[in-house]
Parts: sequence; C-alpha cells; structure tokens
Amino acid sequence: MRLVDIQEILVKREMVLKFDPSPNPYNPEDYPETDKKIKSQIQKDQRLNLVKRNLAIKQKGLCTLCNQPLIWDEATLELDHIKAKMFGGKETPQNSQLVHQVCHQTKTAKERIVRAKASKQSNKDSSGQAVKKVIGKGRKLISDHTI
Repeated sequence: MRLVDIQEILVKREMVLKFDPSPNPYNPEDYPETDKKIKSQIQKDQRLNLVKRNLAIKQKGLCTLCNQPLIWDEATLELDHIKAKMFGGKETPQNSQLVHQVCHQTKTAKERIVRAKASKQSNKDSSGQAVKKVIGKGRKLISDHTI
C-alpha cells in the first residue's frame, strides 16, 4: 500500500458555487432592502395574529373540532378552512376557523382520503375500464389501473 501526497491528486472537475444575489443582512449596502423584507414579514405576522385573535374570540376560546380550550401558542394553533380549498372553499374569514395543530392534521388527512376516493371514482369510465389520466404537455401518466 502506497501513501499518496494530497498535492499529487489531480482534480478533474472543480465545483464552483454560485453566489446568491439576495440581500445580505450583514452587508451595510443591503440594509435598505433587508429592512423592507423584515418590515413586510412583521406586518404579515401582525395581521395573522389579529385574524387568529378575532377567530379565538368568535369561537369563545374553543377548538371547533374537539371543543377543547385553545392554548395561545403560535406553534400549536393553526388556521383551517371550514370548506377545504381543494373542495372549492374560499380564503375568507367566514370560511376560517382556529384549531389545534393535531386536530388540523387529522381533519386534513380525512379530507385527502375523501378526495382520493372521489378521484378514483371519476377516473373510472362507464364500462369499468381503467382510464389513463394525463397532465400537461409532457403527457405524464398518473394512473393506469382499474378500481
């Protein structure tokens, strides 16, 4: 076994990292752009908190799915659409509710199961044969099986 000096190894391909031109918060020249991004993010967070507070008051502090008290913690509370967007629900306060994260995950999982069953039924043609569902210009095959 022969030990090789690292300097003797020839480099066949050298990786060049591309520089991300986004504003750098540590560069004084980028401070104005960075400040704009931070301010817009803070405003968005404040609006979200206002919506959550209003929903909590409207719901009398209870989760609408499990009827347990809402504990005001940003990590465990989520906005949920009463009628899911995948079923044609709108992005309005009347279609929103404040729920626990676990309750939201459970509800979303159930909605996805319902949508998958509905999708399988719509993929079946009148003779009971399998239907190939195609999307976009690339003609990508999604499903090719009977139900």
